[in-house]
Amino acid sequence: MVTGGSMQELIDKRLNRVLTVVELSVPRDKFELCRKVILDEFGRKGLVRDLEEWFGGRGSQGRNGSGGPIPRREDGAL
Repeated sequence: MVTGGSMQELIDKRLNRVLTVVELSVPRDKFELCRKVILDEFGRKGLVRDLEEWFGGRGSQGRNGSGGPIPRREDGAL
């Protein structure tokens, strides 16, 4: 089972790698905008919120769901 905290850790690890590649790839004056968009899409305003809503956790509406662990697929992926 994957908890919300461990799910966030998995997302954060990948985000760090993506942001490192973006920082090396885009002009310095464009990096902050790219960083903001990526963090919005994959952070609390985007993917994390969507997953919380999907699996019954606390979503953008502030409502409480089951909040239970998120089951892993048999292949170990989310």
